[in-house]
Formats: sequence, C-alpha cells, structure tokens
Amino acid sequence: MQKKEDTKSTGLDLWERVETTDPEFTTKVTQRGGFTAIGAQYQIKNATSLFGPFGHGFGVKDELYTPILNDTLIVYTATFFYKYYNKFPSKPCNNKSD
Repeated sequence: MQKKEDTKSTGLDLWERVETTDPEFTTKVTQRGGFTAIGAQYQIKNATSLFGPFGHGFGVKDELYTPILNDTLIVYTATFFYKYYNKFPSKPCNNKSD
C-alpha cells in the first residue's frame, strides 16, 4: 500500500480545501460561448474562512487608479495579499488582460 503524501508538504493543502464549488452558488452564463460563474459573495466567504477577515487575513494594498485615453478608461493596479501559515505572500494584480 502506497503512503499518501502530506498535502501541506506538496503545497496542495489549500487547493484541496477549495477545489470543489457548491453548485448552489453558481450561475450559468450564456454569453461569450457560455461558462459557469461563481458568486462573488461565496468566494469572499470562503476566503474569509481560510484567511480571516478581509483587510487582515487577505485583501489588496497599494491600489492605484490611473485614468488614460482622455479619462475614458481606468487602469487599476494593486497587490493582493493573504495570510498563509503565518506568512503574508502577495501577488501583483491589475485589470489588463494579457
């Protein structure tokens, strides 16, 4: 019998805690080829249960809104952070699509 590896050591512990979405909190979207949208409040609730309250256990910082094209478009940049095993990793985020 093969021993199951500790998911914390493989980095999958967080993934396995959130990989399944309750279908009750999803909506079918028929635009742009169709997809399933997950309710924003459901996602925030899950993040709060994992990391703690928004602004303390997870959130955004260093937000910057830059108007361009004669103020017809806003470029948004920020840093997303979250608490994970008493550390605060972060990742840049923005509203552009690459």
